[in-house]
Amino acid sequence: MNSAVAAEIYAPAARAALSEFLIDVAALELVSVSENVTFRLTDRRSGAAFVLRLHRPGYHTLAELEAERVWIRALADAGVAVPGPVTARNGREYIQVHIPGADEQRYVGVSEWTDGELLADVLQRDDRAEVFDQSFTALGALTATLHNQAGNWRVPANFSRHAVDEDGLLGEAPFWGRFWEHPLLSATQRQQLLATREQLRAALRRYGCAASTYSIIHADLHPGNVLINGDR
Repeated sequence: MNSAVAAEIYAPAARAALSEFLIDVAALELVSVSENVTFRLTDRRSGAAFVLRLHRPGYHTLAELEAERVWIRALADAGVAVPGPVTARNGREYIQVHIPGADEQRYVGVSEWTDGELLADVLQRDDRAEVFDQSFTALGALTATLHNQAGNWRVPANFSRHAVDEDGLLGEAPFWGRFWEHPLLSATQRQQLLATREQLRAALRRYGCAASTYSIIHADLHPGNVLINGDR
């Protein structure tokens, strides 16, 4: 879907949802269409910028989206630079809207805008070895901070997220689908994946789910999901 079509379909729903937030919108700009439809918006009174996401339908439940925000706030308390969540007028984390042009129901969430450049763009612009070394050293330190916080954090009651464990990753109905049934695989490749799947399932079974080895993770810390702003 190109940007003009996406803006035509989703911008009215985004504006409708913003009536539930204490933001007087001066401008609404489509940023990306991927798993979520993302807009940048500016508050007329304060000039502050925010990001609004129309979340992909059928991917996460409302409880799972709300749990993500619980963790985001805990990460902020631990000193991790994360976008600050913005709640609606009535204190809700998300508003549900209907999108007639796509015949969808989507949850809408708003967060503070974070300035920066995608790490993927930084590395594409400057592919020197020292830039890669510096960038991935910093990303490794950030990942370690996330893991340390999660490993020492007591998950609240009713906290709901999908599990990328033995079954969630490699079971009969894994979260990201039955990868061994991809139509482009040859019969030999399919058998190789099935054999590898069984080896990995056995390894994960031995690894277990004890608190010392199993906790919340980001699961998608690739360069397209990391912002660079100066030395942060």
